[in-house]
Amino acid sequence: ANLTWGGYTLKEIEIYNDPDTPSGPPSEPSVPEEPENGNYALIAEVSTNVGQDTWTEPWNSPANLHDGDTATEIWRAGTAADIEGKDYYQFDWENPVSVNQVVLVSRQGLATCPTAWRVQVLKDGADDWVEVASISDVEWEYGANDDNTLLEEKELSFELQENVIGLRLWIDKANLTWGGYTLKEIEIYND
Repeated sequence: ANLTWGGYTLKEIEIYNDPDTPSGPPSEPSVPEEPENGNYALIAEVSTNVGQDTWTEPWNSPANLHDGDTATEIWRAGTAADIEGKDYYQFDWENPVSVNQVVLVSRQGLATCPTAWRVQVLKDGADDWVEVASISDVEWEYGANDDNTLLEEKELSFELQENVIGLRLWIDKANLTWGGYTLKEIEIYND
């Protein structure tokens, strides 16, 4: 700085999102987007700790779990030792949301679906994931010999969690008749 007169002067500091196109004063703080059908999974970024080498083509994208399309799914191949208590699917939001329910949608659950899972949340400003709910001994209705277009939903409700920026669904146990499990959708609500 030029300190000829014993200091320096600033007239203004402007901060923009896009330095190539300044647009004037800052906008209002962003408000969480309202999801279609109330399903907050639709507006989240989804990721997983499951390696891509464990997916069976063409069901190889965790994005299938929140696309709102029950014609898509994931198929996670593996044994109980590979899967149970180790797999999670993570949903992240740019703006905090309030949630109190997770719904799993799938098919042929007696052969290929999770039977125990737990939910953790990460709140804005927090450093640690906190478990808020779990379910075990889930019984699905349809099996390997049933029509694979028959969909089932299993829900897990819990106390309202506010200011949530992340949610993890851990698979703790699954029916693995065909050497893996399948999920069509993971839906997340404030119901």
